[in-house]
Amino acid sequence: MPGVPLSLDEREEIGVALIEDRAVPWAVIARRVGRHRTTISREVTAHGGRDGYRPAVAQTAAQAGLARPRACRLAVVGPLRDRVAGELKLGRSPYAIWADMDAEGVVGRACVETIYTCVYNGALGVT
Repeated sequence: MPGVPLSLDEREEIGVALIEDRAVPWAVIARRVGRHRTTISREVTAHGGRDGYRPAVAQTAAQAGLARPRACRLAVVGPLRDRVAGELKLGRSPYAIWADMDAEGVVGRACVETIYTCVYNGALGVT
């Protein structure tokens, strides 16, 4: 489950730490920001590395990624949606549906989380 996204203030603190010392360990920056060292490592690596990290650019990219519309895979009419909706109407759990499709090797199967999301947002028309 994803955590809370980094804020601009946290990104700026990361940038300041890298300006002060390019070789500073991730754990030191993580303690400074109050995040896990892996979060810091992934953030810096994804946005230019130790030498090219720019907090404002990273913040803009993060906001653009959040704003991107993402349609539910099961909202599109087709055999996958029909199968999942049909099995849900029979009372099967999303996990059981996924496990059967996994065992059958169904290409492009939806994960359990996607099935739950589509049930709760009404994309499958199943209550």
